[in-house]
Amino acid sequence: MGGLSSGQAINYSFTYQKNGLQYDTGSYSYTFGSAPTPTPTPIPNGGFAQAVNSTGSNQAQFTFQPSGWTAGYVIVHYTVAGGGQQNVNMTYNSGTSRWEYTASGVNPGNTVNYSFTYQKGGLQYDTGSYSWVHP
Repeated sequence: MGGLSSGQAINYSFTYQKNGLQYDTGSYSYTFGSAPTPTPTPIPNGGFAQAVNSTGSNQAQFTFQPSGWTAGYVIVHYTVAGGGQQNVNMTYNSGTSRWEYTASGVNPGNTVNYSFTYQKGGLQYDTGSYSWVHP
């Protein structure tokens, strides 16, 4: 996309096909020339909150916390510094009431792109994509 000026906002969404079914993502917004939105990023309407946090010099912890509902499972899909995609079942932590997974091999300055697949009410959903940079 060309011809953008600093401060100009772009609103977008995606439609994709998976296993013969068509899905729509939520809506996203980006302001040209701005820094990426930091995590955690709560989702409006009481859906869920998600975050990535540094838990060591080469580790990152993904968290997914439903708001007012129970997930049957949560899978995190992530890439580190443009590497191959990892797909990992997260573990429910009853002490924090959230799903968690700690990844190694995430070094300072690495960009982590990630999304989640979760089960809610017997149905499976995919989130939009998120990005985080290890401090």
